[in-house]
Amino acid sequence: MSPRHDTEEESTAQASLRTNRSVRRGSLIAFLLGVAAMTYVQWSTYEPAGRDSFYHVKMAVLLPEIGFPDKFRWLRHTILNENNVSHHHGFHIMMIPFVHGSKWLADAMPASWHEWAGSENAAGSGIKVALRSWLQSPYILGGKVFIVLMFGVVVFAAERILRRMDVGFRWFWIIALLALPIDFYLRMAYIRAPIVSLAILLLVFDCCVCGRYVWVGILGALYCHVYGGFVFHPIIVALVGGSFAVFADEWRKLLWLTVACFVGLGVGLLTHPYFPENMSFLSVQLFETGLQTAAVEKVRVGSEWKPIHLDYWLQTSAFTLIVFGLSVVLRFNWRRFLHPETVALLLLNFLFLGLCLWARRFIEYWPMFCLLSAASLWRGFDMRASEVGRAVSQALPEVYRSMRSAYRRTYVSLCLVTLAIAAVALTLTRESARCKFDIRNIKKAMAFLQENTPSGSLVFADDWDEFPMYFYYNHHNDYVCGLDPQFTNSIDPVLWKRFCVITQGKSPRTSTVKVRVREGPYLLVRQQAFRVQIGDIKTEFGADYVLVDKDHQSFYRKLKAEPDLFEHVYPPHSGTEPPARVAALAVFAVLDPPSGAGLGDPVSRETEPLPAAGE
Repeated sequence: MSPRHDTEEESTAQASLRTNRSVRRGSLIAFLLGVAAMTYVQWSTYEPAGRDSFYHVKMAVLLPEIGFPDKFRWLRHTILNENNVSHHHGFHIMMIPFVHGSKWLADAMPASWHEWAGSENAAGSGIKVALRSWLQSPYILGGKVFIVLMFGVVVFAAERILRRMDVGFRWFWIIALLALPIDFYLRMAYIRAPIVSLAILLLVFDCCVCGRYVWVGILGALYCHVYGGFVFHPIIVALVGGSFAVFADEWRKLLWLTVACFVGLGVGLLTHPYFPENMSFLSVQLFETGLQTAAVEKVRVGSEWKPIHLDYWLQTSAFTLIVFGLSVVLRFNWRRFLHPETVALLLLNFLFLGLCLWARRFIEYWPMFCLLSAASLWRGFDMRASEVGRAVSQALPEVYRSMRSAYRRTYVSLCLVTLAIAAVALTLTRESARCKFDIRNIKKAMAFLQENTPSGSLVFADDWDEFPMYFYYNHHNDYVCGLDPQFTNSIDPVLWKRFCVITQGKSPRTSTVKVRVREGPYLLVRQQAFRVQIGDIKTEFGADYVLVDKDHQSFYRKLKAEPDLFEHVYPPHSGTEPPARVAALAVFAVLDPPSGAGLGDPVSRETEPLPAAGE
């Protein structure tokens, strides 16, 4: 072998080594940028943003103790109490080392640290408050650290896709990832499974493009356990595989991706601890809660399932939309054939855009795929610019130097402007992510219930969506309903309507609901009338205690007006506040009613056919 040949091989090896180092360095920087951005957002307050965050942290705490329960006893009048299904158990398993590790570290802290954090002098007040919050509720810190790291994985996966497509101006696009809409970052800040879902979907897309079929299957199996909406996995596989088959004539790739997808999802479903009940549970979430097409008696669901306001969406997504619009214009002007992955990202962009406009919760997916789609449309622009530059440099070298200088200044300026937009977006998100719940009084009320009520006694809370916070600070008691109103409405619409009427302070009254009844071979929808009264809290719900906050003044007055049925036990009256004014959180003990107390004239429970359309 000639010395010249040896030298060429050494040069090639060194170039490959430098490239690998550059790739690893770029991936690490992208990961750290994501970690830094989410850290800034998360530490607006110690308590997490979003109600459901408390529930997921608590489940990660309890999972080693309770395993995968068949019945979720803490929600007494829901489908989960009859047949529990957790489609986020994989997410909870992933958090276990973080929440319990945080608790272990807190317990290992010296006693002097605990004393210093609890002292009232002002020295080191900011650090003292943070330390005290951690020592009092150590599990929350573990959940937040997990979310911070997962967002780093999201940015890392996005950078891999950009590098895989050899997109020019890559660092502009990475900085632009930090300038996405504030609603996107807010939902990423919640301690919920969608952030893991997004990370997996991005990794699945990358593996589909580069043909890593085994990893497509592994990620599909993981996705089944982490997130109930695993239908997104086959959608991405189908769009990427179909794009390669149609635009690159790679039909074998489509075949192998399809096999990997079905094998992965099959393994995931068969190893799912709640299979096959998780499929029917997914149907409830999708068709009854989300689409509201399967439920006879519809209920008011959370705002995340409502359409996003168009004007608000245009304002908050302006940067993302402008970048995407410019990318489309540039690509159309080139009149060049689109790459398969570009087509797939374009289709995913429009898919998640449609979902986002239908239900605002899908803002957690659309901006990321929109920006990646925009970046893919710029693919080849830097090569074209280099070709033009070489031609100009040969003909007009002075002009070329001026153009090159202007290009560099423009690129740096564009990155700085994007960084400024990102800083504004992250700062606004940080303000929105501040915990707005009255945690101080919630902890006091929950401590009272734990210390003064029997284990498993049923609490009738005044709102279904407060359950996650109550559950986090007190799993000593059970609760009537929570997590999703459809979980109660789907098994007993009459009971759910009673809950709504009572908590709104509108009892006694006559109400009606639509119910399905079977008559012979037919399943008919009929209207059922029933009487709602305050005493139903005992007779229909079997509650032992009532928890009411200051937002339910009318309900509070109804309880105070029935001293034979409800005894105010917390907080104790000082004798100075008006008796009809509710405290931040008040607890009533439910008494055994005297004969006839709180009962009105009964109304027939007979069902009657619904009037025909037009009557």
